[in-house]
Amino acid sequence: MIIYPESYSSIFKEKAPVKVVKMKSQINMGAISSYALKLAVCLALFIVLFSGFLLMRTEASVNHVAPAAAGEQTVVVAQGDTLWGIARKFSDSSDDIRWSVFQIRERNQLSSPDIWPGQKLVIPSS
Repeated sequence: MIIYPESYSSIFKEKAPVKVVKMKSQINMGAISSYALKLAVCLALFIVLFSGFLLMRTEASVNHVAPAAAGEQTVVVAQGDTLWGIARKFSDSSDDIRWSVFQIRERNQLSSPDIWPGQKLVIPSS
């Protein structure tokens, strides 16, 4: 059963006052400007911190190998050279080549055994 408002009568004699409220779309500019200011400050702080982390360098970087010390030799890699061949050339015949390759990689901070022509390697003393 559907009841329409026009079809029923009220038991009250007086009608309830009806207030029409107009919705004003007012934007609180003070709240928006403070929010925008907070957002801008946070964004600027983030950029400063992030760029600081990007520019930070350590002495453990691959590009900063310490120069050869006393008893060490510096070798310039030629075309066709391998880390294994260089280790064999500069190690004693009684030494394990794998250990020599490991020492060269550690001394030169190489993350892989890949080397390229023109690269300078420091050969540690045996």
